[in-house]
Amino acid sequence: MNTTIAVSDLAFKFDQIIVENNEQEFFIKLVDYGKYLLDNDIDKKYLNSLYENSKNDVRKYEETCKMFESKWNELSSDLLRIASLANITDSPNNPLENQITEIASSLKESISCDDNYIYRRFSNYRELLNRMTVKLGLSRFMPKHIILDDNNEKLYILFDCYDRTQIEWEKFKRSREIKTWWAHYQIMRLTYGVLEIEDKNKYFSNDKQIDELYKYEFNRIGTGRFETLVFLKKNKYLNWIKNLHSYLIPRLSSSNDRADGNYTLVEGEIEKRIKRETKAILDRIKDQIINEHAGNNGLNNKMIKCGNISYYFETSTLTYKKKSKVISPDTREMKFFFCLEKNRSQTVEYKTIAKYCDSQTYKQEIKDGVSDNNMKNKDFSSEASLLRRDFRKLLVSMGMPNEEFNSMVQTISKTGYKLLD
Repeated sequence: MNTTIAVSDLAFKFDQIIVENNEQEFFIKLVDYGKYLLDNDIDKKYLNSLYENSKNDVRKYEETCKMFESKWNELSSDLLRIASLANITDSPNNPLENQITEIASSLKESISCDDNYIYRRFSNYRELLNRMTVKLGLSRFMPKHIILDDNNEKLYILFDCYDRTQIEWEKFKRSREIKTWWAHYQIMRLTYGVLEIEDKNKYFSNDKQIDELYKYEFNRIGTGRFETLVFLKKNKYLNWIKNLHSYLIPRLSSSNDRADGNYTLVEGEIEKRIKRETKAILDRIKDQIINEHAGNNGLNNKMIKCGNISYYFETSTLTYKKKSKVISPDTREMKFFFCLEKNRSQTVEYKTIAKYCDSQTYKQEIKDGVSDNNMKNKDFSSEASLLRRDFRKLLVSMGMPNEEFNSMVQTISKTGYKLLD
């Protein structure tokens, strides 16, 4: 492969992509770019090594999954033992009471780090525990499975492990958006899907419903039956191709220079670009939060104040009296605060807090077809309690006494929380 020609060809294709306004043509040109990488072995020579980086990026999430698996196995085995002693069984005629069978089956399998799989395990455990507490009483499961917090609210012991996996999963999902390996994965996934290339299972798994939905839209592009796309977002793919192209071209050019004995490496080029793009993403998040809390809520676009605490959006700074701390508006602690602030002096239900804070549990229920009206508020009590706990830890670390926090964030028993000045 002549890298000089490849650089020229890819630059031409890239220039056509970024100025394309027609959505169908945009995706077709992206596929053409991806196919060029495959046809000229650029994919293997220059990009496949990126996936070593992905292993490092996902490692912490995988560690929390293993912690969850260990605790889940211990507690689920204990639940099945108690159920057997108490003659508690599944109901053959009730598909909502099959958790014993599901748990027994899952105990024979190694855990998958797929977030849906982890949610299924947690959900089956929680539902069975709730069934058994009704029949055997709450005290039978304390303190091994359940404890009461300082407001006498029920907390599942397992939820803390589950919550950690969800926090790390969200961190991983956000961070990968600016990583070149993820940009490459998405462009090649599109290419394989639209062209229906053999071995496409490396990018698709038939047991994942979301993959089937993406493949459906890829097929519509490939066959020319193009309408408004639901899952394929042009802006995201535009960011990915810019990321991939800016990573690839300097390396192809350097390869050609090296062959001519004229090779130099521009140190820090990729790191600087990542920092710029990270800042751009954080700025977009900040603007979104600012817009959301302005106007109807009577809030200043630059600052929120409640009692002795203030949050300044422009600098992402939280202050308590004379102490301050830089903290992103996208953190779970600040989302908890914003949710209560939007409804100041009103009781905010656990479910509403979980929804506002992008709870994985809430999102999974929606994905499973459960409407908001059919969700039980009590099922989100543990999640909301941990969010409150983390927000309290943040403010206590800045010097706020527990009494002041409890006075500001009031607990409404078995319902939710209320923010007061």
